[in-house]
Amino acid sequence: MDIKNASAEAEAKLFHNLTLLPLPNPLNPTGGPRQKTHPPAFYSGFSGARADVTSAKGRIAQVTAERKNFEIAEQQWKDARANTRDQSGRRENQRSLKALQHESPPPTDEVAKADDRSSK
Repeated sequence: MDIKNASAEAEAKLFHNLTLLPLPNPLNPTGGPRQKTHPPAFYSGFSGARADVTSAKGRIAQVTAERKNFEIAEQQWKDARANTRDQSGRRENQRSLKALQHESPPPTDEVAKADDRSSK
C-alpha cells in the first residue's frame, strides 16, 4: 500500500465522519433540540406581550393610513393653489390686454389705406 493512498483514504474517512456530526448550536451547547426549561407560568405572561405587539402593529397601520390621507390632502391643496395662481395670472393678462386695446383705436383705417396703395 502506498503512503500517499493511505493518507488520502484516512483524510477522506475523517472528512466523511466530520460531515456526519451535527453543527454546534451556540444557544444550546448540548447539540440537541432546544427544550423549554421554564415553568408554564413563565410562558403565560407572553400572551399579554403578544397582544401588545398586535395592537402596536394595528396602530402603525392606522397611523400610516392617516399620514397617507394627509399627504393626499396636502397635494390636492397645492394643486388647487397652483391652479388659482394660474387663473389669477391669466385674469391679470386679460385685463392688461383689454386696457391696451381701449387706449388706442384699432388701425382699420390705416390698414385700408395701405391695402388701397398696394393694390394700385
